Amino acid sequence: AFRYDGLRPVAGGPSDRFERLGLGLNYGQWQRFSSEFVLINGWDSNCATPGLTGCHSSGGFEQLRYAFNRKLFAEARYEGTNDPTNGFTRDGVLLLGYGPTENSRITVEDVIFHSPQTQNTMNIQLTIAF
Repeated sequence: AFRYDGLRPVAGGPSDRFERLGLGLNYGQWQRFSSEFVLINGWDSNCATPGLTGCHSSGGFEQLRYAFNRKLFAEARYEGTNDPTNGFTRDGVLLLGYGPTENSRITVEDVIFHSPQTQNTMNIQLTIAF
């Protein structure tokens, strides 16, 4: 089980304060190969809808992870989300990650979605946990 929240800027409007609650199941967590299934519910204060109102969202994902060693891993994820601004959407993610310390990681991912044509979005992220 997990919870996280934050604040992100929204173009042309006030910032969006968001929170997410989730529950996950994991198989093979400390092995070279693992599988995770996660369901998530959330709230956003600014959904960029007319009137800048808040909204609930939900979603989840199934991901497969392969650890090359203790620090380097790859993931393939299939995810779906549902919210009032976009309706139900699905995408796939291919990710390569490296954990330089026990509480940090660097990830590079390609998000692949089809709406109505296939599009790719590349992301780089630094995560630090405490």
